[in-house]
Formats: sequence, C-alpha cells, structure tokens
Amino acid sequence: MRVLALSLVTNLAISDSGPRGDDPLIQNSDRRDLIQTLGKGKANHEEVVDAGQTAADDVQDLIQSLTKGLLESDYRI
Repeated sequence: MRVLALSLVTNLAISDSGPRGDDPLIQNSDRRDLIQTLGKGKANHEEVVDAGQTAADDVQDLIQSLTKGLLESDYRI
C-alpha cells in the first residue's frame, strides 16, 4: 500500500508573539489600547477565508496534476 499525505498551512508564522501578560504595556493599558495591542498581527476573517480559498485552488491543481500523471503512466493505484 502506498500513501500520500498532505498538510497545508495557510497562514504565516507570527514572528512577534506580542507582549506578555505581565508587560507594563499591557498592565497600564485601557480597554481600547489593550484590544489594539493584542490585535496586531492577527488576520481578520476575510483574510483567513481568502487564504483558504487560494490554498484550496492550489491543492486542487496539485492533486489533478498528480492524478493525471499517475493515470498517464499506467501506475496501478
């Protein structure tokens, strides 16, 4: 039996994890500033959906190419 496994990550790694809970920047912030500080670097829902759709299209193309190549080579699945 042969198995092909794919894993797909659609977001970039966060290089700056932001301030810790004991950081004075957090401790001395009001609600509005806190929300703004903690929201930096996060993707919104629309960005996540767009990235997912782009990735889905790419993976679909990849699978179609692999399948076509296997069928053309007369490979036994």
